[in-house]
Amino acid sequence: MVLKGDWGYSQLPGLAGTALTWDVFSSRFPYTAQLAIISSIATFVIAFPMGIISATRNNKLPDHASRLIALTSYSLPTYWFGYLVQIIFVIYLSLNGRGLLPSQGALATECAICFYSPGTIATFTGLPLIDSLFSGNIPYFWDSLVSLILPTVTLSLGLIALLTRIVRSSMMEALRQDYILLARSKGLRERIVVYRHALRNAMLPAITVSGFLFSGLLGGVVLVEYVFAYPGIGQALVDASLVLDINFLELYSLVIALILVVTNLSVDILYAVLDPRIRY
Repeated sequence: MVLKGDWGYSQLPGLAGTALTWDVFSSRFPYTAQLAIISSIATFVIAFPMGIISATRNNKLPDHASRLIALTSYSLPTYWFGYLVQIIFVIYLSLNGRGLLPSQGALATECAICFYSPGTIATFTGLPLIDSLFSGNIPYFWDSLVSLILPTVTLSLGLIALLTRIVRSSMMEALRQDYILLARSKGLRERIVVYRHALRNAMLPAITVSGFLFSGLLGGVVLVEYVFAYPGIGQALVDASLVLDINFLELYSLVIALILVVTNLSVDILYAVLDPRIRY
């Protein structure tokens, strides 16, 4: 089956015996990839600055605030926070009887800031954000982007907390090294000491964690996709488990294993780029 690429027919509800497993998987995976990429970008953009500020302002107000935010975020259950933001931005924050943000789906058409009829787009990559730009359909791009706001916030919350703590710990260890003391004794600016010398060495553990986080996101975030009825492979995985769709589960396992191998290889290559002392 694996060598032939024939995964048979899917047994998912509504598709049993009518759609090939590979077609179902390939149609859903771009949605998960899109959510994973956006969430990863949001995580990296927020977590790295928070970790750096927390380490360079150790035991000061920014450090205490960063640790409090990280600890609180890491402690919140993902599914609970997802329902919470739905209640806030869909029920309580409304305009003209419509929620400010959409509560489900990959294309928002029923919210206060959405286009009611965004039209259609051509399929180039399977990623709605990219395909809408290639098709020149800005309303479709906007509605697709709006539909990602709440899932991205929910998904990134715990990841930001975890990565912030890793970056902070790595930066504090790097800042205690002798070469940092030497750099400061030479009169180098603190910005150069922190970002050129300390951060480059502190990034290695953070990159390792980031690689695992990204591969996990690509594998399909089951809880987030289920809470927001997002049509990715995470939600399909739940449905496949309930109906014992062995074909889909086997294909999912193979693809996730491949993603892990590629991610680990990419992290190893990036290690050598960031640290010339590493050779394979």
